[in-house]
Parts: sequence; structure tokens; C-alpha cells
Amino acid sequence: MRRPCTDNLPTLLSSEARFRVLRVFSLTEGSLGLRELERSTQIAIRSIQVATQALSKDGVLKKDRQNLFRLNAKHPDGPRLRAMFQYLQKEELKDKANALSTRAQRAVRLCDDVRDLLTRRKLT
Repeated sequence: MRRPCTDNLPTLLSSEARFRVLRVFSLTEGSLGLRELERSTQIAIRSIQVATQALSKDGVLKKDRQNLFRLNAKHPDGPRLRAMFQYLQKEELKDKANALSTRAQRAVRLCDDVRDLLTRRKLT
């Protein structure tokens, strides 16, 4: 059996399915089944199966008797993966907040423009 090494991140993140599966596990505590992963990642079940099989082989995921997977807390890349995905989640939240702020500012300007237009029409 191959021993996982700490410079294995490029391999672990080599596909979209692996990336999404690792993201779900890095941001979730506990075990998940294939169908739950399918719903969470919005990836086809076969891609999920291939990704979980590869990640289990690499030692990143552990599979229990009920066919549920969980992140292997003893894997050397585990803490780095969690930190990376938590950072990405924070950045995405910042981006969404900035986009909402921009939209709100546009809405306020539009309301001001409409009010000004209506005020001008009343004056004429």
C-alpha cells in the first residue's frame, strides 16, 4: 500500500470531482454517503464513485462498514485541505457580499433617479 506524502496536493486536486468531494468533506464534520455527496457536489454518481475510490486509495478518505466516507484525520494533508477550503469559502463569501453591496448601491441610485424624474415631471 502506498504511503501518502505531504506534497500530494496536486494529485489530490487533479479533477473537478475530487476537488468538490474534498471541499465537501473539508467543510463538513462526519460521514457522508455517495448520494449525499452527489447532492452536495452536483456531480454524477459515477464521478463521485471514482473520486471517492481514488481518495480512499490515497488515504485521504476512510470508508466505514455502512459505505459512508469521512475525511481521514490522520492523513498528513488533512489540515492543509481544511485550511485551504475554509479560506476559499471565506473569499467566496466576501465576493458575494461585495456583489450584493454593489447591487444594493445600484438599486439606491436607480430609486434616486426615479424619484428625481418624478419630481421634475411634477414641476413641469
